[in-house]
Amino acid sequence: MAQATPILSSIDLLPTLEYPPPLTPEQQRVEVNESMPRAMAFVRQKKIGRPVTVPDGSVVAARLPSELIKRLDAHAAAAGIDRSTAIRALLGRALKG
Repeated sequence: MAQATPILSSIDLLPTLEYPPPLTPEQQRVEVNESMPRAMAFVRQKKIGRPVTVPDGSVVAARLPSELIKRLDAHAAAAGIDRSTAIRALLGRALKG
């Protein structure tokens, strides 16, 4: 009957795993190509949150009466724009005066 080798001695013979260094910011920006092998493809980090539509703008929160919001939404729908764009346009017109 063959002698069983202890488990620990066989684990000691396994090669040690070496992990690659973390990705640099430049490597994270590389686009993933479908034809690239998975090992070569770097994943682009997605930013959390809503994308910025006005780069130099600041968020201004204001409470408006529901009747004013209805009128604002009707104006935006008639103009084919969203509520934020309508607010910016109307404020710009009112302050231009």
